[in-house]
Amino acid sequence: MKNHDYGFLAQVLARGINQYFSQIGAKLNLSGMEIVILNFFFDNYQTTVYQTDIEREFNIRSSTATANIRIMVQKELLQQTVDPNDKRRKQLSLTHKSMQLETQLNASKERLEQALLTGMPTSQQQTFLASLELAIKNLHSFNTH
Repeated sequence: MKNHDYGFLAQVLARGINQYFSQIGAKLNLSGMEIVILNFFFDNYQTTVYQTDIEREFNIRSSTATANIRIMVQKELLQQTVDPNDKRRKQLSLTHKSMQLETQLNASKERLEQALLTGMPTSQQQTFLASLELAIKNLHSFNTH
């Protein structure tokens, strides 16, 4: 495979995943990004989450995170509370309404992963995952220089 194909293929894969989550979201009155953010919270339910965590996880600007969080608070999917250790910061947490979506969104995520991994032997799945993680780490390092 030629070197210049990697970025293109990654972009095609990302676009397909975004389209899938947008389709799921349309049925639930959620944007694809809202679904991805909710999945982040479901995966980190025992951790205190701040806006900066979302910015870092999704490599998005503060203004983008602020806009998404504001909408999710208005939709009663997230709630903001003042951090007891730092009154300038707000902790983000799931609401009862968003927790009711967890089973449905986890099932959607599992269907996507099954589709992505169809026909891949376990060893190839492990290599694929390790390669994705390394590529993300490399890209993060590359973008911060």
